[in-house]
Amino acid sequence: MDHTPAEPTTPERAVALLRESEALRGAILDSALDAVIAMDERGRVTEFNPAAERMFGCPRHAALGQELAALIMPPALREPHRRGLARHLAAGGGALLGKRSETTAMRADGHEFPVEIYVTRLDLDGRPAFVGCVRDRTAVVTAAREKAQLEEQLRQAQTMEAAGRLAGSVANELNNLLTV
Repeated sequence: MDHTPAEPTTPERAVALLRESEALRGAILDSALDAVIAMDERGRVTEFNPAAERMFGCPRHAALGQELAALIMPPALREPHRRGLARHLAAGGGALLGKRSETTAMRADGHEFPVEIYVTRLDLDGRPAFVGCVRDRTAVVTAAREKAQLEEQLRQAQTMEAAGRLAGSVANELNNLLTV
């Protein structure tokens, strides 16, 4: 381990380090494949990365400041979200915080689609904030549905094959009896 003393931080160096850190944070958010959305304690969007723009069909500038529930949640899930946020702010905890869960989201055009979401809480200057990572599960759900359909078709084909073999066997036995 290198025990050489760190170079003293000058105000100029501190500003440069802060700029580098902000550039790195921005690059991470911009390159994430999943939607990264942050909201404040009022439920208003404070961050909306490019993956979120693509996933939800809403530009960042239009999403910032909007209520998250109205922006990306189907109507049936909005009130439960609002009640859950209020309950969390009043008592702490929460069923979704720190866990992956599957739910439904809504694009700007009103189309609903399956997602996996992971939400964490942050404290910024003593105020709560929340960050959610959202993954579109449409391809996974579609593939599972197609697999189930193919399995059902295979079962039907196997049943038909078995019925065909049975019919052939019965016909062969009848033919043998008639020949005698």
